[in-house]
Amino acid sequence: MKFRGQRELSRALANLMFVAIEPAWWQEIDCLVPVPLHSERVKQRGFNQSELLAYELALRANRPMQLLLERVISTKSQTGLSRQLRRLNVHGAFRVIPEATSLIGKCVLLVDDVMTTGSTLSACAEALLKAGAKEVRVVTAAVTNIR
Repeated sequence: MKFRGQRELSRALANLMFVAIEPAWWQEIDCLVPVPLHSERVKQRGFNQSELLAYELALRANRPMQLLLERVISTKSQTGLSRQLRRLNVHGAFRVIPEATSLIGKCVLLVDDVMTTGSTLSACAEALLKAGAKEVRVVTAAVTNIR
């Protein structure tokens, strides 16, 4: 989807993600937040795959998608990096946008396309929790493993 520019796959992937989540979860989720890309990466790729997935999921779940995170550091691609280098690569790379006042006490569903080590998701969750989110849950379209 992201490397071949196949945005239309977001709908099918979001359908699979939606049915994989316990129905009771949706009642507890206040909003969906996609993992952001740095603006330079969005310009290169033309879209943020996590945002497309979050949008499609939000439609199905009848919950708001909110762009509350921003990537403040243009990190290098995580592809090919070890677990430790991935964690260092994204350290301090995310923050909650200054205008975000709606997080206090909320249960947030963080949406990404692929989880490998969880470093990116952990960095995003940390920023959301610091900004007042009560809980951060995660959904991804795929899980990989570094060997």
